[in-house]
Amino acid sequence: MRYIGLVFLIVFTLLNFFTGPIGFEFNNLLDFEGNSPLGWALHYNRIPRTFLAAITGASFALSGVLMQTVFSNPLAGPTTLGIGSGASLGAALSLLGAGIFGGAFSFLGVFVGAFVGALGFLLILLLIQQRMKSLVYTLIIGLSLGYFSFSVIEFLVSFSSAEEIQQYVFWGMGSFNTADWWRVIMIGVSFGLVLVIVWRKINVSNLMLLGEDELQMAGYSPSNERKIVFLLVGILVALSVALVGPLAFVGVAVPNSVRLMRKTANHRTLITQSIIWGAGLTVFADWFSRGVLFDTVLPVNAVLSVIAFPLIILFIFKNYRGHVHY
Repeated sequence: MRYIGLVFLIVFTLLNFFTGPIGFEFNNLLDFEGNSPLGWALHYNRIPRTFLAAITGASFALSGVLMQTVFSNPLAGPTTLGIGSGASLGAALSLLGAGIFGGAFSFLGVFVGAFVGALGFLLILLLIQQRMKSLVYTLIIGLSLGYFSFSVIEFLVSFSSAEEIQQYVFWGMGSFNTADWWRVIMIGVSFGLVLVIVWRKINVSNLMLLGEDELQMAGYSPSNERKIVFLLVGILVALSVALVGPLAFVGVAVPNSVRLMRKTANHRTLITQSIIWGAGLTVFADWFSRGVLFDTVLPVNAVLSVIAFPLIILFIFKNYRGHVHY
């Protein structure tokens, strides 16, 4: 049971490398310089998009574990604080803003807009947390920012062309089509640094589940520890959403599925298994969405939603019946 997730990740990583509308052979994998067209396509498209899918999926899953711990709520996720909404607003200003401000926006503009929007919302939340030191008020502000973002996007849509609206809708569906090694390195380094910090604070995460009193008795400040979590989650979500768009349900479904399978609240297990299954789920979604089994290309988020929704419902029923305790 312990290694099922790792096997799942490896199998679909290899399938994503070599199968699809264009088939590759093992000798193409040895063409590191991309001298042949197939070798180039494998090393500069198929492999980086697989790694990008894996790392962003792992980032959302890790963010989900942290948010569920802070809020002591299994249905909390990376978008709970509205950071994803900030990224969506920034992307909308880049993609739909041409209808108001004029001009065309490149992928770099969309990336910068989404990243700045997410970090802007994160800064607001950190300031609220600093002044009020209350999870309830922080959550309310996060939800309010999400509604505000939605309202502004609706306003932008009213003044945008059909082509601009279509571009924004496609971005919101999630995609790994723009993958390259630069994006993989950027998200990979960020994820690695965040993971090192999270791993050094494993004991703090476990104490959070026991309540603020236990955390204070151990010599930690609950407010400061929450701010660190918000900052780490904000960085991962901002960068991931800016690169590939919002990925549906991964941050909620994966940690809860791990709890169902492993029946533990220990963060060493939760974090490790959530990262593996988060990466495996998004790699599978990318493989399936590319029309490998059907001749139709599907949105990544559509595949993720179909998979994740039953898992969430299953967790709710199991938790209600007392089989799983958060």
